[in-house]
Amino acid sequence: MKYPGLYNSADVASNEQQATFLRLIRAEYVLLFLASVLSLDLSPSKAYFGVYAAVFLCSMGVLIFRSVTKPEQVWYQARALAESVKTLTWRFAMRAQPFDDARAADARADFRKLMEGILDSNRHLGSALSGTDSASPQTTDQMMSIRDSPLKERKDIYLQRRICD
Repeated sequence: MKYPGLYNSADVASNEQQATFLRLIRAEYVLLFLASVLSLDLSPSKAYFGVYAAVFLCSMGVLIFRSVTKPEQVWYQARALAESVKTLTWRFAMRAQPFDDARAADARADFRKLMEGILDSNRHLGSALSGTDSASPQTTDQMMSIRDSPLKERKDIYLQRRICD
């Protein structure tokens, strides 16, 4: 299913922040491993201790940067936002509660209100949700097409694309 633009933006933000977090953790571990090897005092030279100090300071820098930017929190929050939008999207397309109104205009208005509520409660993610996807339509043609399908067809689509996904 083609999801709303907000889902796509939150998904991209989550994936980017996850990658950033994992890169920082890897860098931190590599630097800490190097610092532990260098702590064995394999050489009495001043250059050796200079490298040791530089590696240790770099590892502290990475730790401080990760602690200040907290990419794992943005990752988790953006993932939660994406999954909330995805759940609402499927409920809307399947005509499930609270979108079981047969009139598409009312259901669209309800969907829009709930999406606004989700966005308001996640406003702090605004800088992470960059890109053109967030400005794209929030009710897609595919969502409306599935919504207009007979119940049996909607059930089959849900089973194939949501349950087995």
